[in-house]
Amino acid sequence: MQGYKKRRYGILINLVIILGIMGIVNFISADYFWRWDLTENKSYSVTSSTRNVLKRLDDIVSIKVYCSKKLPTQLEQVAGEIRDTLNEYQAYAGSKLQVEWIDPAENKDEEQKVQRLGIPQLQASIIEQDKRELVNIYMGIGIFYADRKEILPAVTSVANLEYDLTSSILKVLKGKLKKLCFLTGHGEHTISSDYSTVKQSLEKNYEITTVDTSDGTKIPDDVETLIIAGPNELSDRDKYEIDQFLMQGKNVFFLIDSVNVSTEVFMALPKSHKLNDLLENYGVRLNNNLVLDWGANSIVTFGSQYVQFSTNYPPWPKVVHDHMAPNNPIVSRLETVAFPWISSIEINKDRIPDMEVTELLKTTPKSTEQKDNFNIDAQRLPRPNMADLKQYLLAAIIRGKFKSFFSDKPIPAPKPASDKTPLPAEADKNRQTVKECANPATIMVIGDSDFISNQLLSGGREGNLPFILNAVDWATMGGDLIGIRAKDTELKPLKETSPATKLLCKVLNIGLVPFLFILYGLVRLLLRHREKKAVEEVI
Repeated sequence: MQGYKKRRYGILINLVIILGIMGIVNFISADYFWRWDLTENKSYSVTSSTRNVLKRLDDIVSIKVYCSKKLPTQLEQVAGEIRDTLNEYQAYAGSKLQVEWIDPAENKDEEQKVQRLGIPQLQASIIEQDKRELVNIYMGIGIFYADRKEILPAVTSVANLEYDLTSSILKVLKGKLKKLCFLTGHGEHTISSDYSTVKQSLEKNYEITTVDTSDGTKIPDDVETLIIAGPNELSDRDKYEIDQFLMQGKNVFFLIDSVNVSTEVFMALPKSHKLNDLLENYGVRLNNNLVLDWGANSIVTFGSQYVQFSTNYPPWPKVVHDHMAPNNPIVSRLETVAFPWISSIEINKDRIPDMEVTELLKTTPKSTEQKDNFNIDAQRLPRPNMADLKQYLLAAIIRGKFKSFFSDKPIPAPKPASDKTPLPAEADKNRQTVKECANPATIMVIGDSDFISNQLLSGGREGNLPFILNAVDWATMGGDLIGIRAKDTELKPLKETSPATKLLCKVLNIGLVPFLFILYGLVRLLLRHREKKAVEEVI
């Protein structure tokens, strides 16, 4: 009897100890957040970029989640993930981040307020008491700081939730969007048509504008980054305005085509953009060639409406992660970036000894080039000579204090198109040419401008869109948002394998399972034969 009581007291004591430990753990976890995320890219944890933004908060940011309590099953899961994410945000921000959940349908005034914020009422169907009903719901988020606000009108997916939340917090903290500018007026890609996908992604965080410098118009001082995408011939005055913009310590992206390709007749001809003298002054040479990568390239579909075929196409090099700049935040989480008909670039380091040079993207060492006589027909590509194979540089970033190309030249007169009037000569009278950057400036040079066109991006071309968005963010805003976007867009293509490895995989896939069954049957047959023989010997 005493032994029974002793065991019962022991159980009670153990129970009290376990409850005490659980209470202490809960008390500590209320103040210290910790999560063990075993996924490779930490899919269920906020990135270090977000943590840095939250830890830098110097005043209270308020997040209000306008979410209906009655939701369809799939949106209940979304709401749960929003709640988990915001709990993690609060854990890192502490008292500087306030989160409030509101069901606008419970209060008429609140519902009107939400609609004034631009959060729409959504319709969804739910099943209740075996009946499908159509209900009105809210799934919006408002981020508030002082008198500024950012609204996420309909959060029905968590695919980009962290990026949208953190970029919204950055926007309300900074108050004003930074400005990007695309050069126009020289046959460039236009942001309203063939670059509309890129524009749509960029304008979430930037104010997008355009400028035509052919009449002598100066690039506005409040522009942070200028993008020159596929121009035809630029005049000296255009180059002067670009040069003087760079001398202010700004960023210029040169996406320049050295070769014109006609996809209708499959012909390619050299293109005169007249930018090489300017680029060579900054230490970069853009070659008039086409690079063919025989080691890693895209599969392209050719043919007419009657006959089509798909094949690996070396004139469309695919840069794989192993040939991207190691540890650079722009490409560190990308697996591939593909280019259609790209020219190579070269860096003249002797000309820019004090500059910071980053060779961002390179082909595989199994690459060749075509010059002058271009042959881009997929069925008639000449096989490469092994002695000609080498690696080519396709994209580079240079940062530092550049010297002006026009430091010892007069200001060129404007030469606008016939339908435009140049600025009066008096406008240049008091203008002084800036001869050297006072603050570090950045240029990025790529020998292709089509890799971010709508047509290429609609085909899901690898990491092309994240690459250009990362580059713009890095140059314009620093690295706050790059890590978040990279986590959402990380791609995992199959690695290139040798023909022998492919054959071995095929043989194993087809023959391994039948072989194992046959082996098992033979072993069983042998064992039964031995058993039978043993029994016969005993008898």
